[in-house]
Amino acid sequence: MLVSKTTALSLIGIGFLGSFLRYPIWPGWILWGFIGYLISSRGHPGAMDEVTELTGEDKILAVIGIIIFILCFTPTPLYVVP
Repeated sequence: MLVSKTTALSLIGIGFLGSFLRYPIWPGWILWGFIGYLISSRGHPGAMDEVTELTGEDKILAVIGIIIFILCFTPTPLYVVP
């Protein structure tokens, strides 16, 4: 919880730094910092069912999800052609 609140407060600081010192930093970080702070102040809810073990089907679905996640990355970043 300390890490999440520190991250949220850092985002707020980065947003104000960009606003006050005229750095090219997006001031929207202030909004995301406040949203992150509100979400992190509630604490982690924990698992819904900590007793039941994962079945083989659950593990297969998790592996498929990880494979899809990896395949979504592009090897070359997108760029704007002048």
